[in-house]
Amino acid sequence: MAFLAAGIVLIGGLSAYLFLFRPWQLRWGATDEEIERYMSGDEIVATPAFNATRAVTVNAPPENIAAWFQQWLNHPFREPVIVGMLAMVIGVIGGLGAIIFRFLIHVFFSLFHLPLVADSPWRAAIPALGLMLVGGITHFLPAK
Repeated sequence: MAFLAAGIVLIGGLSAYLFLFRPWQLRWGATDEEIERYMSGDEIVATPAFNATRAVTVNAPPENIAAWFQQWLNHPFREPVIVGMLAMVIGVIGGLGAIIFRFLIHVFFSLFHLPLVADSPWRAAIPALGLMLVGGITHFLPAK
């Protein structure tokens, strides 16, 4: 009974996402006119696999927006803010990479110590396959 309820909740949530939230998300803030009109770059990909138009309405003349943006770019504290944001992004990516790396260590340790693999003469072939994979990557892919 619990599996049936979980399945219904899962299918209902997925349906709500696909038919309600996702269409709204792909055209967030854009009017019908903005979605239908030609945008620069439309000629590059004739039939795109992904198409989204998002827009924000700003109630100000373009001169004011350009002046504000230029002022923000020339602000003396702009560089530390950008460097700080990049540092946070790199830190999060590095932390996630460490978590994934620890998980993979656990997975491969468990894989090598399965009874089927631990007592098999093929146990030595698994690191050799890894060596061949790494050798192929370093030989055929560019260094930079």
